[in-house]
Amino acid sequence: MAEETKKRVNKRDRILQTASEVFARYGYDKTTLDDIGKKCGLNKASLYYYFSNKEDIYVQVIMTETTVFINDLQAQTASIISTADKIRHYLIERVKRYEAVLNLTQLSFEALQKVEPLFQELYVTVREKEVDFLESLLQAGIEAGEIVDTHTARELAESFFLVSDAIKHDRQTQSNLYRAEAQQHDYAKIEQRLSNIIQWIFKGLAKD
Repeated sequence: MAEETKKRVNKRDRILQTASEVFARYGYDKTTLDDIGKKCGLNKASLYYYFSNKEDIYVQVIMTETTVFINDLQAQTASIISTADKIRHYLIERVKRYEAVLNLTQLSFEALQKVEPLFQELYVTVREKEVDFLESLLQAGIEAGEIVDTHTARELAESFFLVSDAIKHDRQTQSNLYRAEAQQHDYAKIEQRLSNIIQWIFKGLAKD
């Protein structure tokens, strides 16, 4: 990597690390670009060289941290014995991560509306990697005789992922999460509901 490119990457990473700390301290809504710039010793113009706006910085912070989280979670999940327990652990921990991010950065519904479209664009690649991982777990379960092979591992992986995100989305639309102001979010009921659904699905997939 050329020296100049390396410097840009290092500075960009420093901005993201600083922004993560500032978002956690003040919350997303109260954080300004001036707060981030002051903390990392850069002016607003320098921040605009690397990022389009505050929303862009926030999304990049969360995606960077989520990538690390997902890698660690996949390594952790791989050590669990049964396929059902692996799938349950993985999907529930993803929901817990989402809850933690909302609470840590105190994201209001208005702010969520602004950043969600940006997340969707960036998350396509991450989502594919996650489905690939679930597919590998389910394929191993099929080969081990834990799961009947009436469906392909890919179909099952995509279905589990869809169910998980659908339950999470339903929680958003049916709760007071959509109040304008930031608030603490409790996803305990989602976690229990998701766990129950996974258990029911695996009962149907289990070999007699």
